[in-house]
Amino acid sequence: MGSVAQKVMVTTKRPVMLVKPERTHATRVDEVDMFLGAH
Repeated sequence: MGSVAQKVMVTTKRPVMLVKPERTHATRVDEVDMFLGAH
């Protein structure tokens, strides 16, 4: 189940974070929350 974690890390390192850091951070937290919930 490391695919989700890798996807989150890739999304965090993406340049999109420079465009909309708040939205990127919120999406990352949401995915992490779902990942922990599914675990």
